[in-house]
Amino acid sequence: MKTYAHPLCEISNDEVQANKAFPLIRELNYRYGLVVMDGTKAKTSDEVFDQYRRLYLVDANGFFAGEAVYRDDSYLFRSVVKSKERGQGEARYEYYSAKLPALMGTLKRETAVLTGEGLFNKTSRGKLIEAVEEYDESFGGTQKKSELGGEHQHLLLQIVFNNRSMDTIPKESINYFQTALDTFGKIDMLVEERRKEHDQVFANPITAVCFDKTGTYLVGKVRINPKWSVNHDRTLHHQDTLITFVEPFKRVKNILDDVPDLRHRLVMTKSFIEQSNQWSERFKMQQDIFPVTIGNRNAYLPEVGVVTVSSDKWHSTTTDCSQPEWVFYL
Repeated sequence: MKTYAHPLCEISNDEVQANKAFPLIRELNYRYGLVVMDGTKAKTSDEVFDQYRRLYLVDANGFFAGEAVYRDDSYLFRSVVKSKERGQGEARYEYYSAKLPALMGTLKRETAVLTGEGLFNKTSRGKLIEAVEEYDESFGGTQKKSELGGEHQHLLLQIVFNNRSMDTIPKESINYFQTALDTFGKIDMLVEERRKEHDQVFANPITAVCFDKTGTYLVGKVRINPKWSVNHDRTLHHQDTLITFVEPFKRVKNILDDVPDLRHRLVMTKSFIEQSNQWSERFKMQQDIFPVTIGNRNAYLPEVGVVTVSSDKWHSTTTDCSQPEWVFYL
């Protein structure tokens, strides 16, 4: 028997097939491999929860790919990757039609459904980049800030553009310039150290774990290959960051039992947080083992090689139907 609900979904296959949006779900499953992972119920006139109003769909890796709805005698798909130029709020992400073939044609033409690495890079890539930035901030700042006053700036301009002899510059000013130059040189060395250490850390696959509102985990391994550039103030920026899967993601219910390779890192991280005055009040533990930040703050724990990235619930997009909390094991 064909299954249209994820094995960890609390909605049964029979409930999915009884839903008015099922013809759309069946087509999305056939073309993209999407299955139902979660849903929200609607109330009838007597305030009793009846049929599921929205059904949230995931791809083969378990990432949310969109919502299927039947409303006003039309099939509606809410994309998580493609928005229309017209409309406001959620309406910009909604594609609908009373005729299912017409809707499926639109979704294909607009590339409104993505799966696999394409879906991850469109919806979750930013969280991994946040983790990289959180790690890089541990190095300290690399901006070159000058405290040269107007007189000193005038002297430098005269040397560069008016060929003023260095012999005519007061020794105090020369010493001041040399100190500034030495400081900038140290920043250049710090930037180069950051490059080397960054490349060394991120040359290896990263274990990425996500916990979302379904009460399940997404676990996989990714490789990040950022192309670094240095702008005028010598800070590093990510451009066209490419993220690929080393091991496909999968959804699990109990991360300790279902992902034995991660068990040691989970136990070590929990023990460190609970014994740390700095971190113990910033985390709560899901299933008494998985660290989730309290508040919208990211954190890097160098002692255990872990970066946590908040779901940012207060600023989530209209397409964020999972509100994930991420932990990256470097």
